[in-house]
Amino acid sequence: MSLLFRKISFFFALVFFGIGALLLGFVVFPVVQIFSKNSKNYKIRCAKIVHFLWRILVKYIEITGIIKVNADEKNSLIKNKIIVASHPSYIDILLLIALVPNSLCLAKNSILNNFVMKNIVKSLYITNDGSVEDFLKKSKSALDDGFNVIIFPTGKRVDEGEKVHIYKGAAQLAIESKYPIVPVKISTSESFLTKNHSIFQIGEKTVEFVIKTQDEIVVENIKTVDMTEISLRNKICSIIKEKI
Repeated sequence: MSLLFRKISFFFALVFFGIGALLLGFVVFPVVQIFSKNSKNYKIRCAKIVHFLWRILVKYIEITGIIKVNADEKNSLIKNKIIVASHPSYIDILLLIALVPNSLCLAKNSILNNFVMKNIVKSLYITNDGSVEDFLKKSKSALDDGFNVIIFPTGKRVDEGEKVHIYKGAAQLAIESKYPIVPVKISTSESFLTKNHSIFQIGEKTVEFVIKTQDEIVVENIKTVDMTEISLRNKICSIIKEKI
């Protein structure tokens, strides 16, 4: 397929995403809220809708030849877990929510300033104002309600070969909530929508996304009798860094 076709196809994918986000946030979700018994039921229904629609969007992008997704089938079986993932591309969260049902994502409060996304963010993201207590409380509540919580522990997109810093929020959440961590390594055959690429910088080659689910990190299997909480947290961060 020609480069022009790819760029036009990706433009339509962005249009679909933008219009879809607006319709979901300002029409569909308010209607769903009216017919939901409580906030938990509302979030479950919204998560199912977004999971379904984003699967369609990812499939469309695959059909156009822009990307190819090679993912573990067991992604769809993940439940009540803290998902920590590498973050090489702008569309990583799109892929993860399309692959893993009942998932909420941690996001900065600043994303609420995005008019297109703000109502979806309010419904399906765990926003954080920088307070550790706020992050832990909201995330544990989501896990207790049966959701997965997706966290990018690098806090930003990371280019190939770039030095990686792992923030300690996911490790602290695992320690306090007792829920396991599932590391997910996302790698690409070549750079695609990285932090240094324009959103329309589409190449002539199909970019393969390999999404590999690693073995769970269970706090109780790591903790020793004489280990302090700080040492335990650092150990978990070290394991996350190795796996993603």
